[in-house]
Amino acid sequence: MIIMLIISFFLDGLLSNLLVFSNYLYPLCSLLSLVIICPLFKKRQVNKYYLFSMIIGLLYDIVYTNTLFLNFILFFLIAILIRMIYNLVSNNYLSLIIISFFIIVLYRITIYLVLFVVNYKLLNINILLQSVYSSFIINFIYVSLFYFIFKKAKH
Repeated sequence: MIIMLIISFFLDGLLSNLLVFSNYLYPLCSLLSLVIICPLFKKRQVNKYYLFSMIIGLLYDIVYTNTLFLNFILFFLIAILIRMIYNLVSNNYLSLIIISFFIIVLYRITIYLVLFVVNYKLLNINILLQSVYSSFIINFIYVSLFYFIFKKAKH
């Protein structure tokens, strides 16, 4: 689990640098790793899952953004939401894709609205929609790849 978080964290940086010229591929590997690893934590380990989400969010703030504590808080809140969703649905590939889709949309909208509220960005629905749909391709490849790697490793 920790190894996946570390790999995902570095993939965010690597993919962002490799895809710098692409307006259609925005990685969210660190965030989506929380979707993948959530079912691996038993009920008595849920606090450990939340701690990992906060640590990865804080590191994401420090290394990749200039928004100290924004991703720290968002990753924690999203981890709570992910946990709640997994309590309602089964752990399979389809639910992983649906949850990932929901988390991408929620994260992109939340970040955009926060940046709008602090007057960093103007409200432009087209830019918001582009940031949402531009996150899908690379992140669904990432989620699918890691899901099947973990599934193989478990057997």
